[in-house]
Amino acid sequence: MDIFVPSILIIIAILVGIILDLWLGLLIKPGAFAPYPQPSQPLETIPLSASQQAPVERFYKVVFGKVVPVIKTVVIEGAKLVTR
Repeated sequence: MDIFVPSILIIIAILVGIILDLWLGLLIKPGAFAPYPQPSQPLETIPLSASQQAPVERFYKVVFGKVVPVIKTVVIEGAKLVTR
């Protein structure tokens, strides 16, 4: 019984500490990333493949036309505040 009470108090203190850390961590707003320093590369395109399924082919023709871009890398930037 002598070890039981301090053990419970330690576990409760750890749980309260974790909850406080999580709560405080969610209050801190992260800083924005620096803008990406490199300029965009020239757009490389290829003809639309005839082996695509009909919905995919229609989508690409509406969005891109008869040629589609070749995407090798991407950099996504932005910030969004998550609210309910």
